[in-house]
Amino acid sequence: MNRYHPFFSFHRRSNPLFRNSVWRHTYRPFPPVETKIFIDSSNRMLPLMDEAKKLVQLISVSKELSYQLMDAAQQSKTEEVKQLIRTTGIGIQPEVRFTPDGLHLTFEDRSSQNDCCHLVVKLRWS
Repeated sequence: MNRYHPFFSFHRRSNPLFRNSVWRHTYRPFPPVETKIFIDSSNRMLPLMDEAKKLVQLISVSKELSYQLMDAAQQSKTEEVKQLIRTTGIGIQPEVRFTPDGLHLTFEDRSSQNDCCHLVVKLRWS
């Protein structure tokens, strides 16, 4: 399978017209690597993933809950969908959206003042 655009030529570098073109890489220094924020963000993501996993497991094993969620969402009953999710007992309440194709849940870390972590779970039903 060709991974490149159909007009891309492998011989551009050998072509004298392209010797001084943008195809040559220029040196651009990056800032020094500082992992503190990255590690902190990943640590804040772990509880979000745990709560999302609990909710998805409950949906996967409970035919009644999955039916109620789908039914309420297909009737555009947003508050009922949120209430059903609250009854599952998860500690972090996600932002809930739904489309004709499925359910979109966005778990956010609201404990920090910076906007570090979002976990988006999309579950399809059609």
